[in-house]
Amino acid sequence: MRSRRSIKNLSLIMAIVLGITLSGCGNSQIREDKGSSSGETQSTTVGQPQTEHDDQSAQENSGIIIIKAAVTATDEGAHSLALFKMKEAIEEYTDGAVDFQVYTNGQLGGEREIVEGVSIGTIECGVVSTGPLPNFVQDFMVLDLPYLIKDRTKAFQIMDGEIGQSMLDKLDTIGIKGMSFWDNGYRYITSSRPVVHPEDVKGMKIRTMENEVHMNTFKLLGATPTPMAISEFLTAVRQGTVDGHENVMVSIDMNKVYEVNPCISLTKHFYSAAPFLVNADFYQSLPDDIRQAFDRAEKEAMEWERQYCDELDNELIEKMKGLGAEFYEVDIDEWARATQGVYDLYEDKIDQALIDAFRNED
Repeated sequence: MRSRRSIKNLSLIMAIVLGITLSGCGNSQIREDKGSSSGETQSTTVGQPQTEHDDQSAQENSGIIIIKAAVTATDEGAHSLALFKMKEAIEEYTDGAVDFQVYTNGQLGGEREIVEGVSIGTIECGVVSTGPLPNFVQDFMVLDLPYLIKDRTKAFQIMDGEIGQSMLDKLDTIGIKGMSFWDNGYRYITSSRPVVHPEDVKGMKIRTMENEVHMNTFKLLGATPTPMAISEFLTAVRQGTVDGHENVMVSIDMNKVYEVNPCISLTKHFYSAAPFLVNADFYQSLPDDIRQAFDRAEKEAMEWERQYCDELDNELIEKMKGLGAEFYEVDIDEWARATQGVYDLYEDKIDQALIDAFRNED
């Protein structure tokens, strides 16, 4: 009797343990489905909730092609707005054969993670600044040099031509097809005090991108570059651990940087392009008609985004003036001379022919 009772109790205990284990696995899966790689709740398209796994499987079984497009900008950012326009266009051109899902706010990772995701095919396409690309293709480092591009329209002519295409083609070595260069705008310095001359940043701790050329540029000016996320900067500047920041105008506005750094200097020290990337194998696997629709929608989105960005800076300046921000004009030639030494640091890393091509925009 004791033996039977022991066996019966053991069986009961095993059943309970098995039930707890299965329950735990189920809860873990639910957490993964609800969260993105960055730990935030995902939203795939404007005004729509996250696509559930079962719904996505049903779409795949019905022959609908799912394309995930990633960007780090907020829903109101220029790149996001252009991707939403691309979504509308490609879904219209394919009569619903494509479900173009836009993931904003870095839901699929930061810019480096987006590049890596597109490279291995876990993300079909995305838009990133040129910041992380030199880690994969060194030629893109040329676009990070200070005061290289003084006229964005002429720069587009180069990026849309043979030189730009040759740069994009080199992304094929990491499994990526570079479609085109979108606009990311000029970058400006913000601080709690006026910055007009290059020596004004000496001794300042400046939040920068994690970009070698950018960081060395500010080191040359006597500042201490401090790479960090924009959300971290807002806290850091309030605590006094950093003094200033550099970014594109739309980011300065969206993140309300002027509330902590009301002085904005129109330095235009870097111009930032933003390549549109797509996984090369995925692109080639698309049926011809779908690929043509993809090309058409991407080109239209790129053209819209460039025009939008060109007009946006002046609108945002006027908006932020009304919110208390102060803007300071600078002598661009003075700043260009002060940062010329950065070119010497990279003479062995960046093809001089590329530098000359962008410098001789005329």
